[in-house]
Amino acid sequence: MTAPPPQHPIVVLDATSMLFRAFYATPSQKAPDGEREVGGLGGFVQIILKLLRRATSKTFVVVFDPAGKTFRHALDPNYKAKRKAPPKELVEQAGLAEEVCRAMGLLTFRIVGFEADDVIATLARMGHNKGRAVWMVSPDKDLFQMVDDGPPPITLWRMEKRQIVDAGKVEELIGVPPDRAITYFSLVGDSADNIPGVRGVGPKAAASIVRRFKSLDEIYANLVRMWALPVRGAKTLGEKLEKAKEQAYLAEELIRLRDDVPLPLDGELMELARWCGPRHDAEDVFHPLGLGNLLVSAGRIVT
Repeated sequence: MTAPPPQHPIVVLDATSMLFRAFYATPSQKAPDGEREVGGLGGFVQIILKLLRRATSKTFVVVFDPAGKTFRHALDPNYKAKRKAPPKELVEQAGLAEEVCRAMGLLTFRIVGFEADDVIATLARMGHNKGRAVWMVSPDKDLFQMVDDGPPPITLWRMEKRQIVDAGKVEELIGVPPDRAITYFSLVGDSADNIPGVRGVGPKAAASIVRRFKSLDEIYANLVRMWALPVRGAKTLGEKLEKAKEQAYLAEELIRLRDDVPLPLDGELMELARWCGPRHDAEDVFHPLGLGNLLVSAGRIVT
């Protein structure tokens, strides 16, 4: 009796970060109507095609950030408050990017109230629970918390760094394993998202604390023992942590990804995510944008 063939992993793409990268790396280009900017969009599609061409799997899901606020803004009105609004041209291309991906025959999600990372985490958990390996393609270190060596594994591919992140790599990068990443980031914070963490506790101290005490509850139950940790300034760690207790727990809520986002699935995820090529009406989307040559490339990948 022969063994069943190995199942290909499900590949989950952080499309918003890819479009952002493409927008700033690709020269300006107008659609044939002379009005719409499509330079970043063209670069974005080229990234998608590159992944489709090189991946051993053809089970793909593309995830976008929604416009507006998410549940995290209700937890903290200052969440991401320091970020500048994206350029108008980038916002306009974000809507087109989702339309183009669907025309290519790719399964896409943009869930109001949840960030792309939450949807990626949900898809990763769903794939893992169904016995499928998962590749998350994103630069976001928040996804470290989802990495799992399995079986089946959940792996992060940080494309711009050419970095494969498994459990060992997470520990190499932040000093603690994936199942303690949330606690670690709750202490160090995240300046990009305007999450302060605990003032005066840097990466080395945070890693030392979390290696010894795996959760915030355990940390705050052992403040009197912080002085014994082998880090500079250990004598004042307990005091710093006590002062920032409220914001540490808030940071934990903000950093923890939701892996139970309700997804509108009309069928089995793995079947819906299997890429079979562009839709029959894809030309109606690609040609008005001046991207017909990229549609031809997509068709060649299938054949």
